[in-house]
Amino acid sequence: MRSNFEPNVSIDPQLLFERLLDCGEVARLLHLHPKTVERMAREGRLRAVKVGKRWLFRTSEIDRWMFSLVDSSRRSVPRGQEKTP
Repeated sequence: MRSNFEPNVSIDPQLLFERLLDCGEVARLLHLHPKTVERMAREGRLRAVKVGKRWLFRTSEIDRWMFSLVDSSRRSVPRGQEKTP
C-alpha cells in the first residue's frame, strides 16, 4: 500500500494539530498544583477540553491566559506610580 505522504512536500504549520497539555504539564508550567489547574478548567477560568476524565489544554490558550495576567497587572498600577528604568 502506498502512502499519500510525500517527504519533499512542505506542510503549512497552521494545518498541523496544536500540542495539547494535560493538568500535570500545565501545573508545572504555571507552578500550580494539578488539582488547582483542574479546578480552574472546571470553573472556566482556563480554557480546556475534557476527554474522558482528562482535561487537555492548548498551548496557545495557556499563552493567552498568561498574557492576560500580565496585561491586567499592568493596568492595575495606579497612573503616575509606574516604575521607570
